[in-house]
Amino acid sequence: VLTFQREFAERMAAEPGTPEYGRLSVTAGHYADVEVVETVPKEAFDPRPAVESAVVRTRPRDPAYNVPDDEFFMGFLRAVFTQRRKTMRNAVRNTAHISGLGDPDAVVAAADEELLSQRAGNLPPAAFARLATVAWETGDPEREPE
Repeated sequence: VLTFQREFAERMAAEPGTPEYGRLSVTAGHYADVEVVETVPKEAFDPRPAVESAVVRTRPRDPAYNVPDDEFFMGFLRAVFTQRRKTMRNAVRNTAHISGLGDPDAVVAAADEELLSQRAGNLPPAAFARLATVAWETGDPEREPE
């Protein structure tokens, strides 16, 4: 159980398709079940902060999906969410310099059209995992030497 600024807590627990949903929501949801338990008014603190707070409950768990590499997955999320208003097709192509993909066109050719036509703000975490797996397998990503 943690306390955060209310807006941060809401972004952390946001569902796909909501304005608050973003990379933080996907990342937090990748590692835990996240729930805003209650908001805490400014008046509950002394000295009084300028913002409201929220109590967040996180229950760590393994995701219900697999990703090929956690570091690549997080970098892939970082990249595509810089283009959150674009379709995933364009986001994958436009952010190869951020995600480290050597061949983003191969990812677009191999990925499911339904995934590619969506925008980042509407995809659930499992869909990001599927697309990241395709990117890992076909997009010639930069990999750390083992």
